[in-house]
Amino acid sequence: MLFNRGTYLVVFIACLIVKIGAARNCERINIPMCREGIGYNFTQFPNSLGHQKQEESGLEIKNFFPIVKVKCSPHFKQFLCELYIPRCNPADSLLPHLPSRNLCEKARNGCKPLLNKFGLYWPNNMNCEKFSIVLMACLIIKIGAARNCERINIPMCRHGIGYNFTQFPNSFGHQKQDDSGLQVHQFSPLVKVKCSPYLKQFLCELFAPRCDRADPLLPHLPSRNLCEKARNGCKPLMNTYGFNWPDYMRCEKFSTYKKKRQCRNISENSVVLLNMVFQKGNTHKFKGGNVPYNKKRKTVKQNKSDSYTSKYIRLTKEKHNLVVNDPYANPQEKSKRVCRAARLLRPMSDEVLLTKPIRKNAKKDKRPDYNSNRAICIYKMEEMWNAAFKEHQLRNPQCEGILLCDLENEEKRGFGTRQQLICTKCDYKSKRYTLYEELESGKPGRKASKLDTAIHVGLSQSPIAYSGIQKIFLSGNILAPTTSSLQRRANTVMKQIEQINKQDMKRRRNDIVEINKLRGKENPHAISVQMDGMYNNPLYSGVGRTPFQPATQTIYTAAENETSKHNILALNIKNKLCSKHSSLDVDNDSGRLHEDCTDDCSANIPMVKSIGDEYTWARECLLDLKEDQLEIEHLVTDADSSAYKAAMDLHTMRE
Repeated sequence: MLFNRGTYLVVFIACLIVKIGAARNCERINIPMCREGIGYNFTQFPNSLGHQKQEESGLEIKNFFPIVKVKCSPHFKQFLCELYIPRCNPADSLLPHLPSRNLCEKARNGCKPLLNKFGLYWPNNMNCEKFSIVLMACLIIKIGAARNCERINIPMCRHGIGYNFTQFPNSFGHQKQDDSGLQVHQFSPLVKVKCSPYLKQFLCELFAPRCDRADPLLPHLPSRNLCEKARNGCKPLMNTYGFNWPDYMRCEKFSTYKKKRQCRNISENSVVLLNMVFQKGNTHKFKGGNVPYNKKRKTVKQNKSDSYTSKYIRLTKEKHNLVVNDPYANPQEKSKRVCRAARLLRPMSDEVLLTKPIRKNAKKDKRPDYNSNRAICIYKMEEMWNAAFKEHQLRNPQCEGILLCDLENEEKRGFGTRQQLICTKCDYKSKRYTLYEELESGKPGRKASKLDTAIHVGLSQSPIAYSGIQKIFLSGNILAPTTSSLQRRANTVMKQIEQINKQDMKRRRNDIVEINKLRGKENPHAISVQMDGMYNNPLYSGVGRTPFQPATQTIYTAAENETSKHNILALNIKNKLCSKHSSLDVDNDSGRLHEDCTDDCSANIPMVKSIGDEYTWARECLLDLKEDQLEIEHLVTDADSSAYKAAMDLHTMRE
């Protein structure tokens, strides 16, 4: 913004963070977007956004590539490059050059409607009001003559402040000492009562800044430390008489270091840091003999500006997705977070690299998992210890070491384990012992564990899945088997359970016939049954939302009504899903639902088949009962079921 005060032209733009100490050298642009078509080939860093290298600017400017690609404005690319990759000017290597307000407005007017269309907003750090109408940095320029030093004539500041010369205009825009003298005179009562020995020094440095012939452009302001000492001493006294510490003298506006160069926006009366704002990662080196302001302090208070400074951070893939995907934040709220949001780098891998273990002598409490639990068979463990004790004593009679489990070479077998023992002093190592009972299968090869088979039988009768049983074991600090191991064993156990269930249903059918004979029934094979089906998803849940049936699995049952137990006599299971293939078309050559699947494919009906076809499911159950010479005398079903039609059709066919 431009302000004309007398013979001074004051130009204010955004706050610039400049590295002091060495000249900012020009370097060739290596950002792909800005290599061509912007009118210059060299840049210099740091830029106005605090980026120290082109790579940092490249990561951020890459987010705007889709907007540049759609060409919403021919000026948008030029504006981005001048903002993130400023033009190099060897004649002025101290301050980065910023784009003009005119160029920013042209880019914003062309692309802002497109951003709003997709629920996005023009970023706050690209606010056009922050840029000057002309290409200039944050400077205070005197037209016609430089700001000369003059002797202090304000009565309060003539003596005892450490300097005798001042420069005007000051940070409040006062052109003469008389203007500052009128305002500083209001604080004379506080200076006289000596509420703080630092108040006079603070007021004089604020209203009559020290003259610096080496830097006649910018007024020097007091440090934040001096302001806080003056405020802490005088603020309680002012509050006693109903006065508050002036807002334009808030200590948060001043820098921690006294010799920082600052410029003040006269219209808003707010301090804007020009340079020497030191942040984490700054490589600035202090001069010899410099004493840090926080020396001998255990803690350092966080700077207020730190909460508004974006930090670069690299997260894991899982956490990166959680941060990026915010389902509840609206676009307006997201635009407000831009200045405080972290800059996310490419996510790191979630893999954990493990070092290869090295074989060492056993030592108690130094082994991995030494305090964990195992599921073992008692008599198997007794056999291992007794055999190992005898073998160790015979091999090394003089050894006084103790035997421990070699957990580094442990073999996991489902829920069971195979262990070997090692000595803490000698090199004794026993053979591996199986600490679980094996299931005799009559076949060569590794034998399965009885414990694994028993647990899978229990899992088949409960709603707990593999992840549930793993959580239970791990909560007890017991090593749990992997999911693949559980699945392989379940595939074998479930086939056996299926055969046992079929044998059990056949036994129940024979029991019903035997009961009817004992009752003296004329036709003991004629029974009463009730039939119904259940689905993995309710059939009505997709009404109005999808033309397809939501269910993909069904179980249709036929239970007897002859006894109070209502035992299930027939079971029909249908499934449309296959864990290995997504296509459910029937293969013309093999007749299977999937060309590459085996006979054990879990899908037994095609996707186009209606899952609610109770007529077909009931017919198959009735045919299954007919194989054992059972006939349906009475049938109970739902009122809207078509199962009774299947029974009627079979009855008609028999006749």
